[in-house]
Amino acid sequence: MARSRTKPFYLIPLHDVPFDTFFKFITENRHLFEANHTCVDGEYERPAVKGAMLNSIIDADRKLAYRYAVILDNRKMIGFIRLISFVDLHQRSADLRVTIDYRYQQVGYGTQAVKRATQFAFNELGFRKITATALTTNTPANKTLLKNNFRMVGILTNHIKIHDTWSDVNLYELLNPNNNTTPPWPQNLSNRSN
Repeated sequence: MARSRTKPFYLIPLHDVPFDTFFKFITENRHLFEANHTCVDGEYERPAVKGAMLNSIIDADRKLAYRYAVILDNRKMIGFIRLISFVDLHQRSADLRVTIDYRYQQVGYGTQAVKRATQFAFNELGFRKITATALTTNTPANKTLLKNNFRMVGILTNHIKIHDTWSDVNLYELLNPNNNTTPPWPQNLSNRSN
C-alpha cells in the first residue's frame, strides 16, 4: 500500500476561519472554481466572499449546508468542502463538493478530505446517502471518489455550463454503511417551535 504524502490537516467550520485566510484561498484558486462553473460579476470580490462566509453560518444553523476549510498545522488553508443537504431533511441525503488548492493536488489531500467529510456526514450529521459529481474530463476527481467507495450511477449529459459550453458530469453515490442511522435533528419537524 502506498504511503500518503499528506501532512496532518483539520476540517474547520468555515465560519471559524479568519476571513483573510478564506479570501486568499479563493483568490489563489479562482481558476479551479472557474473551471467548474460560469462565474458572475463580483463573485470573487471581498463583499461576495464575506457574504459566502455569512451564509455558511446561516446554512449550518438551518441544517441546509455545512462548509469546512481544510487547514494544515501551520494554519494554511489548502481546501474547501461543502456538504449541501437536499431540501427534504427526511431524505437525509447530501451533495459533496471538494476543492483542493492546486499546489496540494494529487498527493492524497483530496482523497483524505473526502474520507473525513463522508465519515463526518454519516457519523455526526446522520446522513443516509451522499452524492457527488465530477466533470467527465476531470480524471483526478473521478479517481478520488472511486477511492472513497463512491459508486458511479450515471452520466448527466449537458449538465453544467462552463464558459458558454455545456459539459457532462459523472454522478456518484455513497450509502451510509450503517444505513439505519437516526438523524441528530427532530424526526417530526412540523412539531418544532419557532
